[in-house]
Order: sequence, then structure tokens, then C-alpha cells
Amino acid sequence: MRRKAHVMGSILFGLVGFILVESITRSQLPYSGWGLASLTVNSYISLMFMFIFSPLGGILPDILDPPFTAKHRRFAHSKILFAVLFLFLLISLRSVVNIGPIVIMMIYYFQIGYISHLSMDSLTPSGLW
Repeated sequence: MRRKAHVMGSILFGLVGFILVESITRSQLPYSGWGLASLTVNSYISLMFMFIFSPLGGILPDILDPPFTAKHRRFAHSKILFAVLFLFLLISLRSVVNIGPIVIMMIYYFQIGYISHLSMDSLTPSGLW
């Protein structure tokens, strides 16, 4: 797939992730309705991070394994690499005592973009491997 398709797909995946987080957050609060006027400052920050970090995660595998080369879809397109990165991030987050929600949002949306890239590439005729 082309870079534009991965960027748009990662934004779509990111919006779904944003809606899921907002739904969970709003289920713990009194009903405030949906709409832009009901979003909090944290919601706007989360939405901003979604538009930045989801596309970054969505294009990173093609930056590390450039398309149209013999090494495309090797290392960065590996499910094993994703698992190792995810576990590394979780372990490092646990070791840092005072981690803020901003860093967690960055990692969350980056991982969503990365997952979108792998899932979109798996739908192509050549698949991931």
C-alpha cells in the first residue's frame, strides 16, 4: 500500500481508538452528551496526539523497511517486533514511577498506527510475509 493509504488508515484506526477511550471515560462521568462542545481539554489533547502519533506509527514500518526493495516487509513488518516493542514499552512504563498520561497517550496512538499498518498490509495479496 502507498503511504497516503497508511496515513488515512492510521487516522481512521486512531479515531476508533479515540472514541473507545472517550466512551470509557464518559461512562465514568455523569451524562454530558456528545459533540465538540462537550469535549474536555484532555479530550482535545488526546485528539491532537491521535492526529500526530497514529500517522507516525502508520508509516514507521515503511520507513524502516522501504517499499520496492528486497528487504520490504521483513523486520519492521514483523508481528514479533511489534510484540517485543509493546512489551518493552510496558516494562519501561512500569519501571518509571511518575509517568504522565501524556506519554501514555503518545504510546497508545503510536501503537494504534502501527497496528493499522500491519493490518492493512495483511489485506494485500502478498500479505505480511
